[in-house]
Amino acid sequence: MAPKSSRKDEEIDFVGLLDSIIADDVDRFKIIMSHAVSPDIYFNTNKYNLPKIISGFPTIVSLTTFFSAVKCSYAIAEMKPKFDKQDKYGRSALHFAAAGGNIDLIKLVAPKPEHYSKFDNHGFHSLSYAAMFNRLEALKYIMQFTDQENNKQALYTAVKFGNLEIVEFLIKELHIPTDIPGIMNAACASGNTEIMDLLNASGIPFDENDEKGIPPFVDAIIHDDVKVLMKLEEKGVDILSDNRPFVPIIEAAACNSEIILNFLLKKGADVNSHNTHGATPLFAALSMRNVGIANKLLDNNSDISQIENILTLTAETGDLNLLQRVVSLVGEDCPELHSKKLLISVLNTGNFEILQFLIEKGLEITDQDSIFFNLAEKCIENESPSTLAMIGIEPLKQKGLFRFVLSKLMQKGATKEMISISEQLLVHEDVNVYCGMAKTEMYFRLLEIDSPELFDLFVKNRKEFDIQKLIRLNRNGTWEKLLNAEKGKPLKLLEYFSKNLMDINELNDDGISILHFAISKNCNLETFKELISLGCDVNLLSTAGTSPLLAACYAKLFNIGYILLEKGSDPNIKGKIGELPSEICSENENGLFLLASILYKGGDVGNSLEIAARKGNWVTVVYLIKSGYAQSSKYSKIISKSLKEGKDTHEIIQILAKQKNSLFDSILSMFNVCK
Repeated sequence: MAPKSSRKDEEIDFVGLLDSIIADDVDRFKIIMSHAVSPDIYFNTNKYNLPKIISGFPTIVSLTTFFSAVKCSYAIAEMKPKFDKQDKYGRSALHFAAAGGNIDLIKLVAPKPEHYSKFDNHGFHSLSYAAMFNRLEALKYIMQFTDQENNKQALYTAVKFGNLEIVEFLIKELHIPTDIPGIMNAACASGNTEIMDLLNASGIPFDENDEKGIPPFVDAIIHDDVKVLMKLEEKGVDILSDNRPFVPIIEAAACNSEIILNFLLKKGADVNSHNTHGATPLFAALSMRNVGIANKLLDNNSDISQIENILTLTAETGDLNLLQRVVSLVGEDCPELHSKKLLISVLNTGNFEILQFLIEKGLEITDQDSIFFNLAEKCIENESPSTLAMIGIEPLKQKGLFRFVLSKLMQKGATKEMISISEQLLVHEDVNVYCGMAKTEMYFRLLEIDSPELFDLFVKNRKEFDIQKLIRLNRNGTWEKLLNAEKGKPLKLLEYFSKNLMDINELNDDGISILHFAISKNCNLETFKELISLGCDVNLLSTAGTSPLLAACYAKLFNIGYILLEKGSDPNIKGKIGELPSEICSENENGLFLLASILYKGGDVGNSLEIAARKGNWVTVVYLIKSGYAQSSKYSKIISKSLKEGKDTHEIIQILAKQKNSLFDSILSMFNVCK
């Protein structure tokens, strides 16, 4: 999709736009473009399966000319786009038109000679785009506006992309000079042996290095092209000798080219060849972590004694089998097996299989604190408790290691491996697990990690961690964390605390239970079900005399009230001023379902009818009258008499409204409107 700045609020159908361009469906193209803010919008080709060369954000006219969509190109030309507008790679519509190869469209976007003087951000002329895409006729047309340097660049491009027809035209018919640095390398990279012969016939040696001194055979090896390498050998290029900057077998090992390596070995290449820098094929393979090539060279008796730090190089490949093979060759008395460099190298790779193997073979963990701490951090990062156990923690007691453990626990959670690592530290009483943190801070971090196993380790192994004191001093904060009030689902620690560390029915300093607290935090239904299943007393009063059911009614959490009622909450426990849960429910029509449930379970209706009338809650008034529950109110005689006389609800409310100091006038008005 195009950048936001190039779009209207109305979304453009870019998929349909691309389809219309490829099919040159000009009618559909015009309809879609009518929604564009301008004809110069960009198109994000990266979201579509298009040639990589047009990736990025080309303009629409660049796309139409690239796909040679003649009708669409002329249609957008009528919209007056900026033909010279460049994309983020510096390409204008001319570059794309040259790649598309349609001369009429090239003329459309570049009608004047001065239009052909532009280069993209990489210095490529539009002529090179024609050469790149093998557009011979387009190339011939554009060449009338170019100079010799442009032509030589186009020749190099055609060679690199293996476009023989254009190469032949430029060399044979126009006699463009071929003295271009690296042109034979480009031919080898293209894999086109005919172009190689053509260049050689024009005077370019098969072994001519590029401007960096790299011989052409290196490009053949990089591209894994045996055919080109055979061609070079056939033409007399030395592919076997060593003691030079670039040795074919060493390059093959570095490039991980097994097919080239096999070819060279059959030709008699020496597996112990070395270049002017002293590198050997095995050194190159190990340095580039090419394990398969390294094994192949060892199969062919590569001399490991020539390589300094052979164990370090091998360990850095990360392949345990290869390392075991090399260790068996050098022997366990190899001095490098005890070197600090090897240890640091293995630590940096973080491969603990290799570390354990080397320790078993005699690798020494030095007594330097930095080494120990680095290793311990790697163990924690990679969750490897067995390696941590192997090195021991004696040097790590006061080094702040547990702070690092804690941060990883916060990030990754309390996995089995992280619990094992924590246990190794927590069982040692003299290990500093607080690392500058107050115990309260540590306590709340542990709550956030939400791991009963980890918490149990602290409780059982850290005598100075007075959990009861921490709970007592931070009861509200503890409850809030355990209930996970902000996120909903209660922590796994809630059950652990209720069974091991706290009385689930103890009141806090504010005189409320955890059930009252959960109501005040508007926790979800699952939390209340969990609390009740853990043994919370649904009838436990706060010091203010409020039951959980009454608290839920006051908080208008009628769904919670229903759960409490179903779990045995007594609906007849009154509040401090004698209020009943039913009366609180009657104040709000949303409480009708809970009110009905309370009355169904034998709850006292109290003054619910009068309260509902006073609050204008006509739905509840009607319910109480029709259900018969209102007969226990102070209007019971009137209601009972009226019901016996067969009067309907409307008539009863009319009678009630006529009573002295009646509260039913507003209810009657509402009922009349609704009726």
